[in-house]
Amino acid sequence: MKIAEHVKEILIEKNLDDKYIAAKMELFNDNQTRLEQLRNAKFLDQTGRKMLAEKFGATASDLNGFYDTLDLIV
Repeated sequence: MKIAEHVKEILIEKNLDDKYIAAKMELFNDNQTRLEQLRNAKFLDQTGRKMLAEKFGATASDLNGFYDTLDLIV
């Protein structure tokens, strides 16, 4: 499953507005790598990050570490 699909599931599970979900999903496209999609999922709040990380057997701390490192490099 693509990361974007996981993100959409999370936004739906959090009962967010359809317009908000649609706007956030515009950040993703089929030509992006999984890494690019993961980078674009940075907008998720801590609850959403925890949910996303758990889908991959990781923790929110792991995912936050990825984003922290990405911020240092990019």
